[in-house]
Amino acid sequence: MIYTVTLNPALDYVLSVPEAGDEPACRADAAALLPGGKGVNVSLMLRRLEVPSVPTGLCAGVTGRCLLDRLTEAGLEPDFVLLNPDAAPDAGTRINVKLREARPGGVPALREINTAGAPVTAEALEALAARLARRLQPDDLLVLAGSIPPGLGSGAYVQLLSRLSAGAAGRVRVVADTAGAGMAALLPLRPWLIKPNRAELSALSGIQADSDSAVLRAARNLQAAGAGHVLVTLGADGMLLVPARRAGADGLGEDCLRIGAVPGRALSSAGAGDASLAGFLAALRRGWKAENALRFAAACGAAAVFSPGGMGSRAEAERLYALTALAGPAVRRLPAP
Repeated sequence: MIYTVTLNPALDYVLSVPEAGDEPACRADAAALLPGGKGVNVSLMLRRLEVPSVPTGLCAGVTGRCLLDRLTEAGLEPDFVLLNPDAAPDAGTRINVKLREARPGGVPALREINTAGAPVTAEALEALAARLARRLQPDDLLVLAGSIPPGLGSGAYVQLLSRLSAGAAGRVRVVADTAGAGMAALLPLRPWLIKPNRAELSALSGIQADSDSAVLRAARNLQAAGAGHVLVTLGADGMLLVPARRAGADGLGEDCLRIGAVPGRALSSAGAGDASLAGFLAALRRGWKAENALRFAAACGAAAVFSPGGMGSRAEAERLYALTALAGPAVRRLPAP
């Protein structure tokens, strides 16, 4: 099973507005309240790909209950720790605002207003760890994704994993998609795979990852600090996979693989990295080779970018995958640094 952990989930209030210009007020053409947060997004995309997953984490208050309802409506079975279930919205799960403004040519501009989230206690993290310890089995995938809420320090994910170190729960494969000090703290615990973007890779490694060779050196730098496989999302430049030097048994091989971006009309980059990670994990669950897994990850990311509603569909991801296999960007092998 794949478990996704989102310590700081959100409800995303998405507003679509006409081109406002200098007007001080305007009326939205459409509005939607959607479940959000990086781990949540991964589970939502896995659901669209018909790969089972369980979204877990911490949520709070009436907004937290709304988040759980929306996940259930999406066909998932969330297993969050719900804190202070009757707390008002300003003390519950955060609400982020996504403003999509129409632009000439039909490509909307997206402005995101993200909040920090309500404070969380160490006791809440303990409750989540206990819940995960009861569920996790050997060879499960545990995806730790997104920001750390106020009240928990940068070592929150480390603290969570330390509670799972005994028994079956200690033998899960950890996938990490967080940034900054939170990711740096995780590296000594040897996560099976990490997924930084270019900026995160540069900040973590101390190497300006502005070329393929620099990305490879930066990834090796993080592997020397404890990371396993490194899957780097490069936005409009595609993706790059740097397998761990100890690779082999899990089917990812030893070759560093590179794929360019899938060509198409970009509408929104929101959630593209999460969709790419979901696609990569889904392909591995299906037993695909690393080259095809990377190609499918790129297709899922592109499906999100080309979708006005974000994330994209399984049908679109599979269509783009088939197209790239025929005439899209090639998967290239790069010389290992």
